[in-house]
This record gives sequence, C-alpha cells and structure tokens, in this order.
Amino acid sequence: AYWDGDGRFYTRNGCRFYAPDWYTEAMPKIPLDGELWCGRGHFQEAVSICRRHQAGEGWRKVRYMVFDAPSVKGYFEKRIKVMKTTIEEANFSHLQAVPFVKCKGVEHLQESLESVEKKGGEGLMLREPGSKYERRRSKALLKVKTFFDEEALVTGSHKGTGKNWNVMGALLC
Repeated sequence: AYWDGDGRFYTRNGCRFYAPDWYTEAMPKIPLDGELWCGRGHFQEAVSICRRHQAGEGWRKVRYMVFDAPSVKGYFEKRIKVMKTTIEEANFSHLQAVPFVKCKGVEHLQESLESVEKKGGEGLMLREPGSKYERRRSKALLKVKTFFDEEALVTGSHKGTGKNWNVMGALLC
C-alpha cells in the first residue's frame, strides 16, 4: 500500500483504502511504501478490513509495515535511514519498519527463505544496494519464493459468468 503523506492510502493500482482518522492522523507527513498487515496467515482478514469503503474498528488489527520512503531523493540506503527515523519519530504502534538484512550469498538466501516460509511467510524481497525507488517490480527489486509447478492437460473450458461473462471462466483438466 502507498501512503501519500497527506491522509490517504492507495493500492498499487491507485484504488483508495479508507483508514479511520485516528490511524491517518498518527501517520508521518511523508509518502511511504509498505504493506497493510494483520499478521502471518491473516492476509484475507487484512484484505477484508482494508478494502471496505468505510473505516471500521477492524483497523485496530492492521499494522502498516513500511519498506521504502519514495519521496526521499537518493539511493536505497539513504531512503531507509530516513524511513526508520520518520517511523521512530511518529511513535505510532501501528507503524513499523520492515527489517532489512544484507544477503551474504546464495546459502544465506536459501536459509533465510526457508526460515520465512516455515513461519508462514510467502517469500523474500531482494533490493539491489544503491538502487533508486521505482513504483513497480524491476531488476533492482525481486521477489524470491518457493513454489511448486504442476502440469495438467487442458481438455476444455467454461464461459465466465456475472461480471466475467465476456471472458473465459474455469479450465477443465
């Protein structure tokens, strides 16, 4: 989620999240990039709370996990330093910096990924040192996760229904 520094959260696609006043008033006055989070294994709960067009008490469960400060000019390490100072100064219990660890090599990466996945995390984000901020995935920001591929023979499909009437619905395997 993108915090604009002026009272509003947005999705990556520009849709607004409606956080309550007590939440937004405690946030810093600079733009931040992060994730609205209710804890490991609670992704659907976070989505349910944050996608409502009316701010509710559910926001008391939501933390904003920050991983960048886009308006700070300069390289990644400078932005993170400003981000951490900004979060400390805000002194808001629902605002937290995502911890960063410098990768020491492939073995360290694999051990870290395994540790995160055992705790129920999806994977790791890798940021190139000295990189500039980009509001999208790039060569400087990569997602690493373990996944399993399955192969299937597609034998047909169903037409979409409802709002998806004009596209393919489900595949038959």
